Amino acid sequence: MIPLGNLQRALIRFVPSKFRMIAYRRCTFRLASIIRFKEKASAYVTGDSVGQVASQTLKSLHAIQFVADSPVLSPLIGFNKNEIINIARDINTFNLSILPHSDCCSFLIDKHPETAMNLSDMENLEANIPLSGLIRNTMQNKKLCKFRASKQIAVCERGIFLSDHSIKEVCSRYLGRYIDPSLQAE
Repeated sequence: MIPLGNLQRALIRFVPSKFRMIAYRRCTFRLASIIRFKEKASAYVTGDSVGQVASQTLKSLHAIQFVADSPVLSPLIGFNKNEIINIARDINTFNLSILPHSDCCSFLIDKHPETAMNLSDMENLEANIPLSGLIRNTMQNKKLCKFRASKQIAVCERGIFLSDHSIKEVCSRYLGRYIDPSLQAE
């Protein structure tokens, strides 16, 4: 578990509200890169779907994913909300996804967030934030939690992690194919 409170407070202090979700998601990729490196993972997997929310427009996704140091796989990218709900029901994660919880959206972002974030504008905003120290401090306060695995889906609080086999199965079932991210083009 990674406590994000100090990072979120810093973003509130340094970033105008309409840009915060994009800045926040860029920070989560920075945090994830530390974990990815330690775990020797090959890629990131997100639940992004183009146009579902303000941070998932093509321009905003570009600004967010630009900080990723490995491929970003988004198997739901072209699905609409109803198709995603049906997939969640099929893989038994729907009931977990609708549990009441507090999330960062309610206090972190503007009622009308930016939908077409320019990468250079985001980089200029971030230039005033002590990101390396914030990321380092955030990771120093992480806590290891144990997962319970069931049907190749591990669940911890609200985090859902699919095994390699389950990712292959979901991609094959819903995208018609699975491309192993460890394969490199010559």
